[in-house]
Amino acid sequence: MPVEMKQVFSSNVEAVGYDAGEAALYIQWKSGKTSKYDGVPPEVAQQAQTAHSIGQYVHANIKGHYGHQYV
Repeated sequence: MPVEMKQVFSSNVEAVGYDAGEAALYIQWKSGKTSKYDGVPPEVAQQAQTAHSIGQYVHANIKGHYGHQYV
């Protein structure tokens, strides 16, 4: 993975990273899978990283709104 992942305190999310050059948000889930969301603006990525509940924020504001793939 080409982006630095930062560990977060979350029941579902292990780490989060953002590649500004690709506008790609990476979410490493506690399950071990890593999601890549394409076309995520920097402000949305920042909000995801600092949300009170990262998993809920991703579910409400990112899933279904941006391209997704497991990496």
